[in-house]
Amino acid sequence: MKRHTSRVLRCGLLLSALAVTVMQTSAQDITVRGAPTCRAYLEAKRNGDVNQALNHLTWFLGYMSGLAVARHVDVLGKDSAESLFAGVDVYCERYPARNLSDAGDMYYGFRIEQMKANPR
Repeated sequence: MKRHTSRVLRCGLLLSALAVTVMQTSAQDITVRGAPTCRAYLEAKRNGDVNQALNHLTWFLGYMSGLAVARHVDVLGKDSAESLFAGVDVYCERYPARNLSDAGDMYYGFRIEQMKANPR
């Protein structure tokens, strides 16, 4: 009986370790559907296509809200939308071939580091 209990405990520990490993998977390993490219966002903005640019930014805000909810961390709480969108512009100018989700992942990581450095 003791041997069976030990085996069950080892299996439980292994499953726990695997679960933590899976939870730590980076966003780069996850398929994101519908993410517009930075190039498409910037072109819409430069061409004065306000509706398309707003669609892209609305998608971005939904993505960021989803990250915050899924990870239980309010990264959007203190920043204004203007500063968030300015960050998107800077990222997209530098990396036009990437997606807005990449900009969101970068911003999320930046805000987490800020929050660690300046806890409430």
